Amino acid sequence: MTVSIRSGDTADYDAVRALHVRCSVATRARRYHTGTPQLTRDAWARMSGPRAGCTLLATPFGLPHRVVAVGHLLYERHPDVAELAVLVEDTWQSHGLGGILSRRLYGFAHFMRVRTIVAYVATDNIRARRMVNGLARHAGGHGPDVRLLSDSDVFETVFS
Repeated sequence: MTVSIRSGDTADYDAVRALHVRCSVATRARRYHTGTPQLTRDAWARMSGPRAGCTLLATPFGLPHRVVAVGHLLYERHPDVAELAVLVEDTWQSHGLGGILSRRLYGFAHFMRVRTIVAYVATDNIRARRMVNGLARHAGGHGPDVRLLSDSDVFETVFS
């Protein structure tokens, strides 16, 4: 499967909303840690606006308006920390797309002045945990620190 990776912004709302519709409830829950039924225009603007961080979209080669995966490196409250988040359409999972987006986003971290990348991943989300651990190994001690946070960390972060 050949894909193109490009930057995403608020103008991509309709295509990214369609991706969310094609994803199962379980896939969306693994990404958002809730049963988010759909992506709102306001939520997309917060995730993809110019101050949010960096957004990358994956589209099948030759179909630039069909988004099959989205990856974000979103600034956290602390200025040199960013959250890594990836959503891959169910039928496109297990082809390395999340890893590709993650590595590309990791490459942008330096230019964003990010020193620590965090990924909030549920304990039972084995594929995402492998992806983040692979990213940490790929970094090899050079560049931003990569931290994998589990369910209890997510709960603590959301409610603190």
